Amino acid sequence: MTDPALYEAVQTAKKLGYKIGLHTAGMYPHQLREILPFLDWVGLDIKAPLLERDLYEKVVGKRVHIEKVEESLDDLLESGIPFEVRTTAHPDYLSEEQLLALAMQLKERGVREYALQIYREPPMHTQEHPLPRVGSDYPSNEVLKQLESSFDKFTLRRP
Repeated sequence: MTDPALYEAVQTAKKLGYKIGLHTAGMYPHQLREILPFLDWVGLDIKAPLLERDLYEKVVGKRVHIEKVEESLDDLLESGIPFEVRTTAHPDYLSEEQLLALAMQLKERGVREYALQIYREPPMHTQEHPLPRVGSDYPSNEVLKQLESSFDKFTLRRP
């Protein structure tokens, strides 16, 4: 469940003249719709190709209602509010083919700004099941070029 004070906090900050940005995984489209009129920017995390429920749930580590993520994405596309879709990727979870499949799904839906964030190791004190370090060859230059040519703005974030 989202924070029940989010709506009021966003309204209060907006009334004080602040610009409002929201980072979300899109799991609560109803709450997102309520605050969209007050937002100036949104960062939407999409974890895996939307057509691959098992993979999405593997990446997230729990059962997911992908339909809610899709609903949030559709609401953002219709809102006109600037937003970025982003994916944090590790080759043990997302192959290059899966990254490209996700990118094509997003492009076909009308996403114009996409960021690929390469997994970075968490701080030592928080590592329960760390994944291996990601090499500089993931994803390949060919895949990066395809991603870059698919969006108006493509950002690669690498540790």
